[in-house]
Formats: sequence, structure tokens, C-alpha cells
Amino acid sequence: MEQSFQSIFEFTDYHHFFKAYYQHCKATKRFFSFRYFAEHSGVAASLLVAVINGQRRISSVIAKKYANGIGLSVRETDYLLALVDFERAKTHLQKNEAFSRIVRLRGQSKLKFLDADQYEYFSHWYHAAIREFIPLPFFREDPAWIAENLLPRITETQARRSMELLQRLGLVQRDAAGKLAVTTKAISSDYEIRSLSLRNFSSEMIDRAKEALDAVPSELREISGLTMGISDECIDRIKQRIRMFKEEIVSMIVDDKNESRNVYQLNFQFFPLIGPVDKETKDKPDAK
Repeated sequence: MEQSFQSIFEFTDYHHFFKAYYQHCKATKRFFSFRYFAEHSGVAASLLVAVINGQRRISSVIAKKYANGIGLSVRETDYLLALVDFERAKTHLQKNEAFSRIVRLRGQSKLKFLDADQYEYFSHWYHAAIREFIPLPFFREDPAWIAENLLPRITETQARRSMELLQRLGLVQRDAAGKLAVTTKAISSDYEIRSLSLRNFSSEMIDRAKEALDAVPSELREISGLTMGISDECIDRIKQRIRMFKEEIVSMIVDDKNESRNVYQLNFQFFPLIGPVDKETKDKPDAK
């Protein structure tokens, strides 16, 4: 690959990489064209046009042909394949596996599209729990004590590393007396990876809810559900009411003048139990 062109490791979206590559070659080589690249990669020129415009995804087979046509190294090719797998991943696990490969292959790249500490925060439920635990009047800055008092319990090492993480992220800091205190700082990151991180977080919290069915007495929890048949319009109304209810809960917590003595998790779960059905089939009355 030409030294004057940007490194592929500076890209987190292969569509943007191919667009930049095409623009670079077009500006530096008078003979370069979509047709020329198609001849060297063995892939139809129309596909590259669609990829650059974000209209088509590519498979790992096509990615390897493109990598060969461009002249990517083995590591650069592996990185391109990781980007392809990340975009095409259908499951939470596949997304995480592809992301791990992206991070490993980027190595010491000067550009970062996600802070590793931010990703770690959302990858394990107990970081948020410990953050909310810290302001409570009976909190003890003792990893062993923290680990023992979380539900479910974690290891002392996990508790210690979590407190170190919270401080690195600026989510907690020491006050004038040297005591840990929660700050108002929020976490943000790239949208696609933030979505992945939040899926990790939601998945872990759903697991905690399942465990609470057996581990927490019924008088200390409220877990219930509804199975219902509803219209498309009602789905949107329910989603809106859930958002409004969440805002109401937040307001209640902010307005509460009593001293906090508990840390609770509230999950909102509303999802379909049947697969997607095309609109024509939905609207068609049963023939009898």
C-alpha cells in the first residue's frame, strides 16, 4: 500500500476507508478509475461505487479481493476483515468478538474511537452499582467489604479494580478530606461502540434481574410481566410511556430529600415474541 496514503488503522468504517482510498488514487493517478480497480481486484466496479456510497455491505471474500487489489499487508487485511465482521455481526457476542479483534489489531494507533475504560465501565454491571454504593452513609472503602455486600457477590480484585476504574474515568474523586465522592461527570463515546457497550450493560443487568428472582425476597423486589397482542400504533405509544415513566422516576429520585440507603436497578424491557411479518400479510384479513 502506498506510503503517502492514510493507514487503514485510522478508519473505523471500511466504507469511509474505500472512499478515501479511491479519492487518493484518483487525485494521484490519472489512469485510476472504478473500472481499473475492478480489473485489479476481480470485483465488479458497480459494487465499489455502492460500498463507497454506503449502499452495500461486503463479505469477507470480497474484502480479501479488495485487500489484494489495494496491496494491504496481512495485518491490514485482518483489520479490514474485522471491520467487515463488526458491521455484519448479528449477535451481541459476534459484535464483541469483532470489536476485540479491532482493538488488538489497531495496537498503538494514534487515533482512538473508544476509550478502553469507557468500554470496560459498560461491560460489567458492578461498576455502576459501586458508583451508586459510594455515597451511602455506611459505605466502606474496602474492596473485600464491597465485594461481599454486592448482589451477587464479586471478587475483591474486581471491586478494587472497579474503584480504580471509576477514578480514572473521573466518575468518582476524593474530596478535601480524602474521602471518595461521586462526581457529575457523564460517559460518552462513538455511537456504534456506545451501542455495543450499552448492550453489554443491559445484558448483564437482565441477568441480575433473573438472579434476583431467587436471591432477593419478594418484599424487596417487584418483577412482573405482560404478554399481549397489540397494534403497531400502540407499540409506539407504549414506548413513549416507558420513556415518560423513566423520566418520572428520575425526577422522584432527584426530589427525594431523604438519605439514600439502598442501591437498586430498574430495568425496562419491552420486546416482540414473534418474528417480523410483512405489512401486507398483517393487513390481510383471515380467509375463512
